[in-house]
Amino acid sequence: MKRKSQIVTLAALSTVAVMGASVASAESTLEIVKERGNLRCQVGPPSAGYYNLDSEGVWYGLDVAMCKAVAAAVFGDATKVEIQSVSSQARFTALANGESDMLSRTATWTLSRDTQLGIDFLPPNFYDGQGFTVRRDSGITSALELKGAKVCVTTGTTNELNLTDFSRTNDLGISNVTFEDFNVRDDTYLNGGCDAVTGDKSSMAGNIASFPVPSDHMILPETLSKEPLAPAVRHGDNQWADIVRWSVFALINAEELGITQANVD
Repeated sequence: MKRKSQIVTLAALSTVAVMGASVASAESTLEIVKERGNLRCQVGPPSAGYYNLDSEGVWYGLDVAMCKAVAAAVFGDATKVEIQSVSSQARFTALANGESDMLSRTATWTLSRDTQLGIDFLPPNFYDGQGFTVRRDSGITSALELKGAKVCVTTGTTNELNLTDFSRTNDLGISNVTFEDFNVRDDTYLNGGCDAVTGDKSSMAGNIASFPVPSDHMILPETLSKEPLAPAVRHGDNQWADIVRWSVFALINAEELGITQANVD
């Protein structure tokens, strides 16, 4: 019985070795990135705080910093990154089909996305929640006062689904006015095409700051949802997922320990 057990164990180990060899023969994301010489990191259209362009056309922001951290982990050089600005509708397809090496944008980690789209989400780098922006002179002080309102929302997002659920649950009869570009969404709101805008509260705070008169607008107190915003990679490449995952953790640990560019050496 002992000898038979040993034979089974050796056979199992041989099978694992063969499987490992076949997996290793396929080019990994790390190998592709190194051969190319840079990281293709996907963000969204410019959004204050997360990913934006300075006066010289250089990307900066929280999610851009995540891209640079992974480039630094792979190359020892945070500048070896190509920032790709992709629409909400195309973002997950672009990642799954290999156009992007990773996604670092305000994308909510959900069950359906994580299990059905061929991508894997990694540790969240920001926890947010959905809310509403309204004009202060509207007299609206609660989201429950939006009965029959037209609400601007970006299509292809959890915000659109949450808005529909919120309206139905509270019998508000809200009309969703959808847009592919959040800039067009906000312009429509500012020009009176909508009574309110809905989105992640942090993003809306940044957008309000860019309005002609920010003080004319406010975010209502209700929070509709939990929005764990997280980077993502293609499903099935555990090595690459580990690199991005531990880049997130390294940034969190560095902040807790007070490590900065000035004292890291």
